[in-house]
Amino acid sequence: MPHTTVATQLAEALLAQLDTELGAMGFKRRRRDYTYRREAGPARHYIHFTIVKYGVAAQVSVDVAVRQHAIEEGIPPHPNVSPKIARDRATVGVELGNWTGAGWRSWNLAVPEDVVPVMRALMTEIGHVGLPFLERFSSVAEVHRVLAKGGTEAQLICPLRERWPEILEASASIVSGTA
Repeated sequence: MPHTTVATQLAEALLAQLDTELGAMGFKRRRRDYTYRREAGPARHYIHFTIVKYGVAAQVSVDVAVRQHAIEEGIPPHPNVSPKIARDRATVGVELGNWTGAGWRSWNLAVPEDVVPVMRALMTEIGHVGLPFLERFSSVAEVHRVLAKGGTEAQLICPLRERWPEILEASASIVSGTA
């Protein structure tokens, strides 16, 4: 039987709790990582957990993202991006602490008794910050408006500035009805 660290056991216990909570909201976890996704009409919503394991403890942070299908399908394929990766690429996203202006946030898992309180804290953060972000940026017009304006908010939702022109071009044609 393979050896698992305490941190791995704590992370697995947390993910089992999150599977139930997020599953009730229509999210399903990809087994290969800590990403939950759900289809939301013309968009796909992602909730992703970063879990850093330190042998006997783990640190957890959460970010959310939206894939605007029409925008992503309106962007010509990149020769160095596989079709599989392109089909799952998010259009905008953010770490929740950064979105609130508090800076990067994380929660610590050190003992089994931490699992439920950390899960509750994560679900509260998702409910108060993550879900409103997902709802807001499920609108192509809102993605376009924020990126076209530029500034801090645009940098937060799409830190890869090299993507802005292609996202703006695709979203402009959608918003104007020429797509």
